[in-house]
Amino acid sequence: MTMPRAPKICSWPAGCPNTAERGTNRCGEHRKIPWAGSNRSRDTGTAAWKRLRLAVLNRDGRQCRLRLPGCLGIATECDHIRPRYEFARLEAADVPENCQAVCKRCHAKRSASQGGRAAFESRRAADGGVGTATERPRRRVPRSDWTPRPPIRSRPR
Repeated sequence: MTMPRAPKICSWPAGCPNTAERGTNRCGEHRKIPWAGSNRSRDTGTAAWKRLRLAVLNRDGRQCRLRLPGCLGIATECDHIRPRYEFARLEAADVPENCQAVCKRCHAKRSASQGGRAAFESRRAADGGVGTATERPRRRVPRSDWTPRPPIRSRPR
């Protein structure tokens, strides 16, 4: 007979005494909410955005323009070529020339990479500008006293 697991304590912030919700490591008060604070649902719910989205999908023949690995091929979403945060006026980003038809998988991959890049840039700004988003991590150099082990032979010579 197995014993039930002890309840987990919330991991954020340190010292939160609440127990974590099932399947997560945070309590209800500190649960991560995707796109929290984002106005995108308000922006994409307008009639103007819906017209633009339909125009872009029809212009591109409802074919995904990104074609990333795992692409579905059939476009159902509209993506900004240049992200909206790069524009001084958000209305300037919502033009057909800055939009492309994409499938759900490609849009999710691209949005995740843009979000990761934006998070890196904000951390870099907080650290005083060390590193860049395109900088590759350094390869670890083996210690000077390290030598490779000879291959293991399965049968004697």
